Amino acid sequence: MKRSGQASSRRAASSRSERPDFEPRAKRAIHLVSLYAHARVAALLNVLSVRQTPGELSPREREVLQWTAVGKSSWEISVILRIS
Repeated sequence: MKRSGQASSRRAASSRSERPDFEPRAKRAIHLVSLYAHARVAALLNVLSVRQTPGELSPREREVLQWTAVGKSSWEISVILRIS
């Protein structure tokens, strides 16, 4: 991997090939860092607090729950709601 912007305080990592070959341990570390980074950015952007009250379901979630209550499988619900 090469570092771009070495003189800058912000650094970005990139790979030169389309599909870099990392060791399994490095892959796990990159995955873990990406999860933490995503959670932090989402928290900073206030994306995670979409609902106004905890436990309140969206209309779509209520619809899924209604179909589940009448015995539909997850596959049947996906077909009904046109979810791929």
